[in-house]
Amino acid sequence: ACGWCLSHSRYFWGYRLYRLCAARDGMPIAFELAAVNTPDRTVAAQMLERLDLSGDTVMAGKGFAGDEFAQLTKTGALFLRRDS
Repeated sequence: ACGWCLSHSRYFWGYRLYRLCAARDGMPIAFELAAVNTPDRTVAAQMLERLDLSGDTVMAGKGFAGDEFAQLTKTGALFLRRDS
């Protein structure tokens, strides 16, 4: 798969490694290897669906803001993310 790298302003081939870490000690609790053309929100939603996060707090970047993502991830967790 081919994807676009904003920081280098060029296309690249391959995969991206996504990980979800615990806030207390930084230990990875979920990871996913996905093709570069797979949307970040799709990969994150798949990772969050596999975990029991009820009662936990999940912090995410501004790319995960909005009602669309909040509805995708109905896990019982509190989601903190930037709106803009």
